[in-house]
Amino acid sequence: NKRGYFFQSIAQKAINNFLTVSYLSLFSQRQNNHAYFYTPIYVYFKMNKNILYFFSFFFFFSCKSTELSKGAQNEVESCQTLNFAFQNAEDLTYKLVYSVGAVSVPAGEVVFHCEDIGGQYHITAKGRTYESYEQIFKVDDFYESFLDKKTLLPLTSIRTVHEGKYNLYDKVVFDHQKHSATSYRGDSAEKTNKEEFDTERCMHDLISIIYFSRNLDFQHLTQGTYFPISIFMDKKAHPLQVFYKGTEAKVKVKSLGKFNTQRFAVQTISGRTFSEEAVIDIWVSDDENRIPLMIESPLSVGSVKAILKKYDGLAHELSAKK
Repeated sequence: NKRGYFFQSIAQKAINNFLTVSYLSLFSQRQNNHAYFYTPIYVYFKMNKNILYFFSFFFFFSCKSTELSKGAQNEVESCQTLNFAFQNAEDLTYKLVYSVGAVSVPAGEVVFHCEDIGGQYHITAKGRTYESYEQIFKVDDFYESFLDKKTLLPLTSIRTVHEGKYNLYDKVVFDHQKHSATSYRGDSAEKTNKEEFDTERCMHDLISIIYFSRNLDFQHLTQGTYFPISIFMDKKAHPLQVFYKGTEAKVKVKSLGKFNTQRFAVQTISGRTFSEEAVIDIWVSDDENRIPLMIESPLSVGSVKAILKKYDGLAHELSAKK
């Protein structure tokens, strides 16, 4: 019935909207009875008839960032960074909420976990619908990325997707010296097609760009600075732009209190991938942890938010909390 379809749509959009975020959201494009998933760890959104792209999470920097100052354009390249923002056993949990006016519907959550495995960081992100929605539409997705400790670049990226009746296994092995990526993609790990792709230098995946960007220096940024980024996913690189919008004090995060924040806006770029532009707002803790606190994206009707629900194992005191 129409009511059941409405709530199914809400649950599906809210859950799919975070991950793959910010940290992390995920959402599907269904066309010709096939589904293509664009998730979180880069952020974009598009609504066109029955197509909804919501690719969200965090204020993503690329290895090549551009800053405009006094009319001059300066480019800064950074293919590696030392990690000081996160540590082994860090856990971040986000609630996904769909809102229309004063009505908000929690639909699911995403949990990020970091594990130190020697020369690499193993980062996982698990997204799921709440049990109350699973009879309508069930999402149980698992993303993982193995990052080189010296560069925080991805070595291997894996997405295991179970959404309704749709299943996807997508493994990408990066060779940063050869500027290439090998994709193993199919219905399951046992049934994949292998393809080779050329990539740009310093290429990130959805998860690695989150943890890489948490370690960049924001102190020199001025309001209005923007950064073009490119993330490899679904067999291609996707362009986005990130704008720095300055600091905001005492931003309320439901159930956790108020925080001093750095605010960013992620804007999709019109072109082959996007026929129109959209903006996603992200608030990050203004301290050494630099964790995403809240992500908000407008929809054609209402909006979707990813809100930090709980955290554990931070590398530093959460001094942004007031």
